[in-house]
Amino acid sequence: MIKFFRRIRQRLLTENKFTRYLLYAIGEIILVVIGILIALQVNTWNEGRILKEKEKEYLTDIRAFLLEDKKDVDELLEFYDEKQKVYDSLLTRLDAKYTLNDFLSPFTTYMLTTADAIMFTIKSTAFDNMLSANDIGIISDKSLRYKLSSYYSQDPLFGTQDRLKRATREFRDYVTLSTVTKQNLDAWFKANTLAPDQNDIEDFRTKPEFYQILFNTTVSISNEISYLNRQKELIDELIEDIEKELPD
Repeated sequence: MIKFFRRIRQRLLTENKFTRYLLYAIGEIILVVIGILIALQVNTWNEGRILKEKEKEYLTDIRAFLLEDKKDVDELLEFYDEKQKVYDSLLTRLDAKYTLNDFLSPFTTYMLTTADAIMFTIKSTAFDNMLSANDIGIISDKSLRYKLSSYYSQDPLFGTQDRLKRATREFRDYVTLSTVTKQNLDAWFKANTLAPDQNDIEDFRTKPEFYQILFNTTVSISNEISYLNRQKELIDELIEDIEKELPD
């Protein structure tokens, strides 16, 4: 092809057809420019395709972790619903007609639920990988990019969950000493222990700080359930937005 154009140039110059040669030269320049533009366009398209594929991989990974977060939230909501029922049962037993042992029966029966506070932790591995690669800008939808950044910038152990953790620990520590009685330990361990009799245990329900601790824990559980429901809404919204960006 190059030899063909060269022969045309030489023939035009030999025949002294300068005007035709000039037009030919301009045409050749235009062809070269068009070729360069096509090459640039192809290169740009190829780079765009690579970036889009990379964005798809990131979003697919993030979506998988969000689905795990949603599963964790559902399990925690179930756990705290049960925990709330136990504390509601304790509140109904504040009446003086209940003995200390009767009052504590929901706590001792469901101790693993009552005395524990499981924290929700966001799984951010996929998002962190994108950040470490400095690829946050690869998410083309600015609104989705902002929502992801907001979701993963949360500190789940700060605020509501931190207060619940402290309140549960305070209540557990306050009440546990009153559950370590001969009657309870003999029933738990199927043995004749030397633990103090429950009738010799001081009734903490006469102390004002107990009601404050119980109130704080009950409110913290309710706040945690609200927090988890909000997280579930955020996760569902993010998953929906991501699926709009992913091809079918």
